[in-house]
Amino acid sequence: MDELKTLRGLNVLVTGAASGIGRQLSRDLFWQERCNLLLLDRNRERLELLKDELSPHTGTAPARGREEPWVKAIACDVSSAQSVQEMAAQITPFGVDVLVNNAGIAHIGPFEKMQFEDFARVVEVNLLGTVRVTHALLPKLLESPRPFIVNLASLAGLLAAPGMCAYATSKAGIVGFSSTLALEFEGRVGVATICPSFVKTDIAQHALLSEGAIDAGRAETAGAMNAFLSVVGSNPRKTSDAVIRAIKKNKRLVLVNPDAYLLYYTNWFFPGLSNVVVTGIFRQLTRLGIID
Repeated sequence: MDELKTLRGLNVLVTGAASGIGRQLSRDLFWQERCNLLLLDRNRERLELLKDELSPHTGTAPARGREEPWVKAIACDVSSAQSVQEMAAQITPFGVDVLVNNAGIAHIGPFEKMQFEDFARVVEVNLLGTVRVTHALLPKLLESPRPFIVNLASLAGLLAAPGMCAYATSKAGIVGFSSTLALEFEGRVGVATICPSFVKTDIAQHALLSEGAIDAGRAETAGAMNAFLSVVGSNPRKTSDAVIRAIKKNKRLVLVNPDAYLLYYTNWFFPGLSNVVVTGIFRQLTRLGIID
């Protein structure tokens, strides 16, 4: 698949667009790349705010070929088969050139203290939501002259992430799903897996918590995590830039942030050492009260 110099005029669908990485990516795709956007999120209010920020005069998306980019916002819960089916029906009049599966949630806390329902919820949103949306939109993608799928995974999907078992499991599933799609659609559909390490987003505000963290107080746990991310986390723009580069250059696996490269290759060549480092991070998070 040839590289692209610009994404201008492409129709890009982004899930989880109303906050965090999705919001930054949507802004960059619109203002910098001049893409047409189909924005999905279950938070209708925040989604409409983003749409109005990007294109306040946009109503119904026009047909392909219009010079000025357009934005269409669709409330959609990727964990709901019915919601995804309704979304797919709504976008039938529009082409989809690029799908970015970004929607996701987290669980904070050790496996032994978590409820099974919370584990299932994380997998339902992160992994099955990615698969569900991809499957529903694949027919529209295959109509594009250069279809591309971007799946937001995480460094946690490539190596152990104690204290975030459900999240790591779901992201590892996304890595496997993406790798398989890339081989099945070789030469037909580009597939990129994006694996950032810590990113400064508000994911902690909405994370599911273990019983101990709930007892300690959601605000305190989220505050501790936000404080940690403010120190070690990267700006969402770095991940947004990585996504855009992956689409243009047809990348398959993209690591984001220096620590992601360091830990990934350390784990590859010196797995024992990487376990020591990751365990040290887990202990630090426990001392900070982020993981209980």
